[in-house]
Amino acid sequence: MSKQIKVTQLYAWVGIDKDGNTGILTYWTKDKIAPMMGENRETIESFRNLAFRAAKRLGSSIKLIKFSKVETIENHPVPTSTPPTLHGI
Repeated sequence: MSKQIKVTQLYAWVGIDKDGNTGILTYWTKDKIAPMMGENRETIESFRNLAFRAAKRLGSSIKLIKFSKVETIENHPVPTSTPPTLHGI
């Protein structure tokens, strides 16, 4: 039996623009765009250089934040079909 993993906190690198708007920084790979987020300090620290480079390139400040309140919004069993898409897309 596999070990169950329970996410109880989440860290993220956040960019702050000149107007005070915030957003989670992302990075690009060959195949995808992914958020600079992780469930532990080791993972989030692996994004540190990317976060600072992105901030310099964008001319924005950054901060490292931690989410620690977990509220389940939806909980689904293993799906047996694909849910309908918005507007048939």
